[in-house]
Amino acid sequence: MNKLTLNILVVSLIALSLVSGCSSGTKITTTVPPKEKQPRPIINSTAFSYYTNGVIAEEVGQYPAAIANYEQALVHAPGNSEILLDLANLYFRMRQPERALENAQKIFYKDAETYTLIGNCYRVLGDQDKAERAFRKVLRLKPDDINAHWYLGTIEKERGNTNKAIAHFAQVAKANPTPDIYDEIAKLETVRKNFDAAIQAYRKSIALDPTGANAESYVRMAALLRMQDQPKEAEHILLRGLSESPEVPAFRLFLAETYESQNDTTAALEQVRSIIEEFPGSPQVLDRAGQLAFDVGARSLADSIFARELSLDPGSMYANFYRGRIAVYEDRNEDAKAFFRNLINVADSLPDGYINLGMIYLDQDSVDLAIDVLKDGVTKVGAGREDAQFYLATAFGRAERFGEVLSIVGPLVRKYPDNIRYLFMLGSALERTSQQDSAAVVFERILELDPEHAPTMNYLGYMWADLGINLDKSLKLITTALEKNPDNGAYLDSYGWVLYKLGRYEDAEVQLRKAIDLTDKVDYILYEHLGDICFSLNKCEEARKNWQKALELNPESQQLKERLAR
Repeated sequence: MNKLTLNILVVSLIALSLVSGCSSGTKITTTVPPKEKQPRPIINSTAFSYYTNGVIAEEVGQYPAAIANYEQALVHAPGNSEILLDLANLYFRMRQPERALENAQKIFYKDAETYTLIGNCYRVLGDQDKAERAFRKVLRLKPDDINAHWYLGTIEKERGNTNKAIAHFAQVAKANPTPDIYDEIAKLETVRKNFDAAIQAYRKSIALDPTGANAESYVRMAALLRMQDQPKEAEHILLRGLSESPEVPAFRLFLAETYESQNDTTAALEQVRSIIEEFPGSPQVLDRAGQLAFDVGARSLADSIFARELSLDPGSMYANFYRGRIAVYEDRNEDAKAFFRNLINVADSLPDGYINLGMIYLDQDSVDLAIDVLKDGVTKVGAGREDAQFYLATAFGRAERFGEVLSIVGPLVRKYPDNIRYLFMLGSALERTSQQDSAAVVFERILELDPEHAPTMNYLGYMWADLGINLDKSLKLITTALEKNPDNGAYLDSYGWVLYKLGRYEDAEVQLRKAIDLTDKVDYILYEHLGDICFSLNKCEEARKNWQKALELNPESQQLKERLAR
């Protein structure tokens, strides 16, 4: 029975009592029973008449008239709980939480419904502490109240109190099991790494709604099963979702991911091809399908998918990015530059376009162009600005502008003191600016953070060898680096150089020749070192040949010119 029907019935009963007793002229009075015996306040007939008119006006949407009648009812029955609560609820419905709260607070005996309204008013007004206190009072009066548990669960979730949030949401699920509440519980169980409980919650969600509308539960559950090394179970749940709702692309996309995680490239690509056949006009779907094809190494297929996506959406960031990367892999640098320029045009606040375009210019030895592009990126990008700064510092290093390298990487190291790639660049720039002692401190810090960092072992070992100091430590560091990467030409050069400094010229010559054979693009320094070693072995003609090759690669070297003039 709704509120209007109930009140009309009560009005009829009062009318009958008035007819039977009207001749006496006796006034109707009210008494207030004790709180525990007061299920419903008793009001006089005049107040009830106004109240009933207010109820009727509210039912038909005449809110101002309803408010006027409720307020008149309160004149004749001041402090009446039911009238105040209905008036407060109406103000809340009219989005006037301050007036709603004002009237709700006047209720002397507040029940769970009243505290719920008070809590909602404070919630809307942004006073979460008072809202929380109100909802906790609701639970003291009505321990199974769904709305209070939901609100308090949400509050505890926002505070990171996962266990308390789950306890509240479990009460909601007990009283009103829905897919949404089990999704919430599953996400929270995932946060606290209770993956089995999360999977069970997703199972309950799917049992309540197995359709494609609940696709998120399917795919999140599948992801957890994969994390638990249960790829077959993940495949099974996704195939179930696909059979229920084949029109939902997420199932095929996540199936492809699942097959990829099992290194089943054939099955993954089968799903990718089905996706692009079934959803050829969806840029979002094509975007993910292209990434999957790229990840499994099917670059030609990925390129065709991204080309189709760009025909539908020329401003796609991912399509421009991946087509650019594919062009780089295929040595189509001009095409790659065009795609990365497009990426900059459509997403100039992201670093990826600037970084990739800058690196192509560096590979083409167009150092000034690389610096210009990366400077532009540092100026414009938001998130990821440090990446753009790092690559700009790399370009400055290629230009041997090491002071500018230090001006960039110094602040980065202060901000991220344990970031190894920033530290390594700082150390190398310090060494190149003749600050070897400071460089050694930085390199030793890297080896504290990562004792197995071979590039640092090589760099520090070579620096000491070149200075003719700490040669035993230098030899140990470079030998360890070579154990990790025995075919690294730079490491072999360092090894040969420390052997030379130790006077082991024959061994040094063997290592330098091996380094030259293993290096695709031989640096002039290798020929210079080999020339020095040959000279120490009294192979003067061989030394001159190697110094000459070094000078051809570095024609500005005054030191080489002086050696050849001996």
